Amino acid sequence: MDFINYLGSNVPLFSICAVMIFLSLRNFKIRKKESLLFLSFTAIVLFLSIVVTIEKFSQREGYVVLGTIFTSIGYIFRPILLYIFILLANMEQERSKKFYYLLSVPLLVNFIIYLFPLFTGVPGLNKLV
Repeated sequence: MDFINYLGSNVPLFSICAVMIFLSLRNFKIRKKESLLFLSFTAIVLFLSIVVTIEKFSQREGYVVLGTIFTSIGYIFRPILLYIFILLANMEQERSKKFYYLLSVPLLVNFIIYLFPLFTGVPGLNKLV
């Protein structure tokens, strides 16, 4: 029943993603890098919709550990989605390696911060968190 509600409430999302996938695959040979970024962007959006649905379900049913895991996964993947969007927005510009390093530092910090809630039950890390 929850799966049918999930599909019904995300029809516009699936429609937009289907169009994006179709357009990316159509232009794959011409613009390979851009198409791969579009496909990964679409895959992460679909993945995040599933993560949010599982997160809401686990909070509603009282599964604290499952809710914590999927909340952390959601908060880790949202900045990755923004990173891909930034790359897509500036496809025509030349970038140095320094640009990628500067852009990946906040991703790494975010990844570390949002992994901490998963280790609150570990005795040594509990005090740190």
